[in-house]
Amino acid sequence: NSSDTSVLPTALKGAKKDVRDHLLAALPERSRNMLVEEMDNIGAIRKKDSQGAQSYIVDTTKMLSEDGTIQIPSNEQDEFIE
Repeated sequence: NSSDTSVLPTALKGAKKDVRDHLLAALPERSRNMLVEEMDNIGAIRKKDSQGAQSYIVDTTKMLSEDGTIQIPSNEQDEFIE
C-alpha cells in the first residue's frame, strides 16, 4: 500500500465499534493513545477507503500465515495426543 502508516487507522476508523474497541483494548496504553490520535487526525474518510485498508490487512495477514511467517490461532481447540 502506498501509505502503510495510515492503513491501520484508516481500517479502524471504518470498523464496527466493538471490533475497534476490542483491538484498542489489546494494545498498550501508549500505542492505543497514538493510534486513536492518528484516527482523529486523518479526519473524515470514504467508506471504500476504510474497506480497502481492511482488505489490505486481511490479505497481508493471510499471505503471512500461508508462508509460515505468522500463525493464526484457530477457533477450534487443538487436541494433544500422548
